Amino acid sequence: MNLQLLRDVAPVGDDGVDADAQVVGYLLVGHALHQGEEEGFLGVAGVLLLFLALILRLIHLAERQPTAFGRIYGYCVLSIFLFHVFINVGMVLGLTPVIGIPLTFFSYGGSSLWGFTFLLFIFLRIDAGRNLQNR
Repeated sequence: MNLQLLRDVAPVGDDGVDADAQVVGYLLVGHALHQGEEEGFLGVAGVLLLFLALILRLIHLAERQPTAFGRIYGYCVLSIFLFHVFINVGMVLGLTPVIGIPLTFFSYGGSSLWGFTFLLFIFLRIDAGRNLQNR
């Protein structure tokens, strides 16, 4: 186990329900899930519940698409999003290798934020156009 992984896993288990904002060295991986150092278990649980709500909403939107393209695009957006979330949670918990995949809408980096925003906006535009096809 490398030093970076040890620094990432250590704060996960010893913060309790509400944390006291102690930072242990440089935390380069899973930046958003390390809000557990600042917000504790309740903050991380809240973020994961928001991710779950977004995942369920994407499934709902993908299922109601009338065209095959809209449905496939919706599930592609969902799979990219799920991959990033699972890899980041796994990195923080030490279950997956430490790699540089950003956590959707939380990690540093503007290009990731723009990319995910465009993916979702295109999907929302496809969903908005489903009413035009039904007329």
